[in-house]
Formats: sequence, C-alpha cells, structure tokens
Amino acid sequence: MGKSVLLVDGNDLARNVIWDMLNFHNPPFKKQMAGNGVEALRMMKSGFIPNIIICDVSMPVMSGIALFNALAQSDHKIRWLFTAASFNYQIRKFFYRVNETVLTKPFRIKELEKALEKILAEE
Repeated sequence: MGKSVLLVDGNDLARNVIWDMLNFHNPPFKKQMAGNGVEALRMMKSGFIPNIIICDVSMPVMSGIALFNALAQSDHKIRWLFTAASFNYQIRKFFYRVNETVLTKPFRIKELEKALEKILAEE
C-alpha cells in the first residue's frame, strides 16, 4: 500500500459510507478513522501520519477547522480534503483562507475519487 488516509467525521453513518467509498481506490489506501479532531490527533501522536486527511468541517469535541489549525505548524506534509453539509460565514471564510479541496455532502463516489486523484496528482 502506498498512500495513507485519515478519515475524520463525527457522524457515524457518513464516516462509514466514506470509509466504504475508499475501498474502491486503486491502489488501496492504508486507512484509519476518527470521530473527531481529538481522536485524530491521538492517532497521529501514536505514529499514524497520513498523506491525506479527509475531514468534516463541523464535528463535536474538535472541529475540522480546529484540527487543521492544530496541525498547521506541523512538519508533516499533509493534504486535506474537507467535507461539509452546510456553509456558514465562518466556514466559508476558513475555506477561502486555506484554499483546500471541499466536497459538499452528500457526494458521489466519483466526486470523491476525482478529488483524491487531484490531490494525489499535486504531490
């Protein structure tokens, strides 16, 4: 397995659907999942450093925005793919500032695959 993905989403159903979508990627990703930003940070501190973080922007405990900000000064080169079901002013402002790929929920497997391929091509 080449690339690794950390999937971070506070919604169990959404997280499981995206997890299943990732199974179709070829070559397969090494994958881990977390229910919020705190869990994601714990995984990374224990040694799982992903190439890509697929992260919902609105989550309990620690949001995707807070996770991004916590990792902004890290030495790891991590690419981000954000997901969002709604966009308030704060979320729009964040996306404008960070200029990362965003998928609007719900999305199709082809949209996820296209976004991942774009990210991988930019590495």
